[in-house]
Amino acid sequence: MPLIKNKQTGKLIIIMSSLVFTVVLILWFYYGNINSSVDPRIAEARKMYEKYNDYTQSNDFDQIFLLMDSIENIYVRSEHYKNSFETGVLYNNRAAAYLTNVLHNKNNAHNSDSLVDLAEKNCNKSIEIYELWIKEYQNLDVI
Repeated sequence: MPLIKNKQTGKLIIIMSSLVFTVVLILWFYYGNINSSVDPRIAEARKMYEKYNDYTQSNDFDQIFLLMDSIENIYVRSEHYKNSFETGVLYNNRAAAYLTNVLHNKNNAHNSDSLVDLAEKNCNKSIEIYELWIKEYQNLDVI
């Protein structure tokens, strides 16, 4: 007994399969683009972050801290990003920049102590933000 009883049933199966495949393909691209898009509220910060690596490679600490402050101002303007994971990363990177600055300015011990203090404050702030973030989202089901 053949699986397809007549030509019309075979055509219907081909049409329905093509339709399902087309819909799945459209949804794949549509939701893929949505998931990879950048929140317009912080798009400028993402663009600014591209300069971060250049400044760190050249040890341009003045530019690094100006950049970090500008990015933080963007995050603070949006209530959703005030204590977000991204802000935690920002504080973490700022702490790393302070410590790197200490390593490059070994001759100035007084300045080094204050930079280490600033690094510690930023590191603690990033930990605080990460812990709040984890507390809020740890119980969400992930598919």
